[in-house]
Amino acid sequence: LVDIQNATLAGGVAVGSSSDLVIGPGGALLIGLPAGTLSTFGFVYIGPWMEKTLGLQDTCGILNLHGLPGILGGITGAIACSNAEQTAYGIDINTYFPHGDNQARYQIYGLLIVLGISISSGLLCGFIVSKIFKPPKRLFEDREGFEVP
Repeated sequence: LVDIQNATLAGGVAVGSSSDLVIGPGGALLIGLPAGTLSTFGFVYIGPWMEKTLGLQDTCGILNLHGLPGILGGITGAIACSNAEQTAYGIDINTYFPHGDNQARYQIYGLLIVLGISISSGLLCGFIVSKIFKPPKRLFEDREGFEVP
């Protein structure tokens, strides 16, 4: 049940990238359904695989709820703006997309920049934290960090 609940949120995450574009309800379904499916696939298969093979634990499901649907949303946002017609907003499309026909390319550049920053900063923070704190003997057990009577 938790996977399905997260899937509904993942659809919103993916659609959020292009929600200010003219995608309509059909477009929202076309983006949200694969995002929910991708999120559920991530919770069921990718998360356990990462824990088993890489030793990484995504305790809050950030990758599956925000990461993967966000990447999908970034890609579909680029597709949506590349397919927007010149009068889709009732005025000149260049008012909304300052780069005109190249806007989709800038959307993808933005996605790649965000991915680069988030991956490198996550690796850096993980490295720093691993040098400052020793890993717990038992995962998900707070007794080591607190005095318990």
